[in-house]
Amino acid sequence: MTRSICWALFGLAAAPSCLIWHKLVLKWGYRQALTRNLLVQALGVILPACSASLLFCVLSALFGGLYLYGTVTIALPKAKSLSHQVSFNMIAAMTALYGVGQIAGPLIAGALYQIAASFNPALYAAALALLIAAGLVFTERQA
Repeated sequence: MTRSICWALFGLAAAPSCLIWHKLVLKWGYRQALTRNLLVQALGVILPACSASLLFCVLSALFGGLYLYGTVTIALPKAKSLSHQVSFNMIAAMTALYGVGQIAGPLIAGALYQIAASFNPALYAAALALLIAAGLVFTERQA
């Protein structure tokens, strides 16, 4: 029952996420919006490692849904705006790298689970990666 509730909340939060993040990009700009988006992701990812309670499950689902499409809403237009600075299709490269992550992520999470008999190390690693990404976006040099 708990998982069903959390997945339903995830979907409800995901539904308006593109519109919300688009408005936030207009308000804050690319860098602030993507930095905050990545921080929200990190928080949503780490919550289940902090507690298995229904509250943390619900909060993780809400945060997860809110960032789900937001990252793409922010990143793809930015990639398109930078495409004249590179000699390759940046959106294709981002899509390919996303696919690599979709394959590598579960493999790494599975390996960490085999070592620790818990998904917490994978959640910590994912949250750390998101925090590093947020730091890189926040400190990005202007072209």
